[in-house]
Amino acid sequence: DQIIHDVAISDHHVILCFDRSGAVPGDGETHQGIFDIALLRPIPNMTMLSPATALDLSLCLMWAVNAKRPVAIRYPKLSCPSELPSFEGNFVEGRGVLLKNSEFAPNLSVNFDSELAISDEEKKTSRSAEKILLVCTGGILDECLVCARNLLQKGKNTDIYTLRFIKPLDEDYFLSLAKKYDRVAVIEDGVKNGGIGEYLENLLFEHGFKNVSLFAFPEKFFSQGTRAQILEEAGLSAGEIVKKLLDAD
Repeated sequence: DQIIHDVAISDHHVILCFDRSGAVPGDGETHQGIFDIALLRPIPNMTMLSPATALDLSLCLMWAVNAKRPVAIRYPKLSCPSELPSFEGNFVEGRGVLLKNSEFAPNLSVNFDSELAISDEEKKTSRSAEKILLVCTGGILDECLVCARNLLQKGKNTDIYTLRFIKPLDEDYFLSLAKKYDRVAVIEDGVKNGGIGEYLENLLFEHGFKNVSLFAFPEKFFSQGTRAQILEEAGLSAGEIVKKLLDAD
């Protein structure tokens, strides 16, 4: 009520920082930050950001200070992932950050350099030529990096698009990016019902995408545990995601 009555209706410039988004280790079932996206995203005038690294958080906060509107910034109870150069690029409202595998896994990405020499007919029959885009909220980037590296080892040409903006979302840009891939997997560290993953899944289906997978928290309360244990129980561990994507072939 305070967010709606005192901030959003009057469109006040208030920055809300949620410091326990997604799976929260050691704090029990009362502190799992998996419902904030579904709760806040439908509120008019609300902007929502999901930074993935320390630099990304700093850039999001600076942007929010100058935005002159209600802004929610969500980030996990987690050590910051290693910085990647792409986060230093242009900060564009509604857009996230594309991480090419040549940036986060250069030793594995060299296996795909020869794709330029493969004919279109060979690409149609080659499993190794499949291009996968992992789309994730910032708080689960660590697990997505592990997923992507494992998929690269399995011969899947995998990149990551981290959703810096949950709302607003530049849908045209997102769709133009997704069209470059054979398969899209949306991975959200929030509850599935009403989440951004469910929205993106429907958006992709509406625009003719067939190979779309969604990974998000089920509608339940998660009890005390480590981050790894909570994600495992939710089916959001890196190993579980990789297994389901490979089984979908």
